[in-house]
Formats: sequence, C-alpha cells, structure tokens
Amino acid sequence: MAKDNLSGIWQSHYRFTSSSRGGEYEAWHYVLIHHKDNQVIIESLSGVNHSYLMMRLSLDEQILTGTWQETTDPAGYYKGSTYYGAIQAVIRTPEHIDGRWVGVDKERQVQTGPWELTYVGKELPAGAAAPQVAKAN
Repeated sequence: MAKDNLSGIWQSHYRFTSSSRGGEYEAWHYVLIHHKDNQVIIESLSGVNHSYLMMRLSLDEQILTGTWQETTDPAGYYKGSTYYGAIQAVIRTPEHIDGRWVGVDKERQVQTGPWELTYVGKELPAGAAAPQVAKAN
C-alpha cells in the first residue's frame, strides 16, 4: 500500500504534554518530504514555520521508522530549545501518515504522543502559514 513516492508538501501535526505549562499542546509545520528508494527526509519549510523540524526515516513497505529533531521558535515559549527523539509511523493512504513519537522533555522525562502527516500537494497553497503551538482542546 505504500505510495510510490511520498515527495511533496505535507502538513505535520503532533501533540505533546507540557509539564512546565501544564496540559496538552499541539504543533503544526508545513514540511517538504524528499523520498528516494527506502530513505525519507522530512524538513520544515522556511518562511512558513515558527520552528525548524527535521526527520530522517527508513521506509519498509508502509512502515516509517527513524528520528526527529526540532529547534523551537527562538521567540516562543521554549526559546529556541532543541528536542529530539524517535518516531514510527504507518502510511495509511497515499495522503495520510500517522504514528507515535518518543522523546525527552526539559525535566528529562520520557514523553510520547501522536504524530500525523497529511499530504498538501506539490506546492504550498498561497498564503499558507503554519499556526504556532496551541493548547489542545
């Protein structure tokens, strides 16, 4: 079921629990996926995101496994901090990927949460901007 080529613009969305702010939060990024053979590189698009996100993944049929790293918005709550961890996800359809991330927070506690990617197209829609981190409902 894996899409022949995942390359293109996708919207990334994940949830995390903030122990310092209390509660669950969501973060979005517009990302560019570079896919060749079984290697998938995901990188946030400059100019539309508040933080920088990078993933390096291996593809085995419809399973993606690898690492992620995010440097947060220098002007945001986390002041340009860098976080990293692992991720595993499944290509559910050619336009939707979902999985789970794991990483360590500021208090050195292991956290985990859902991560989804939704295909946007070969180009970013006019006027598109990723929202900042927001408190989840």
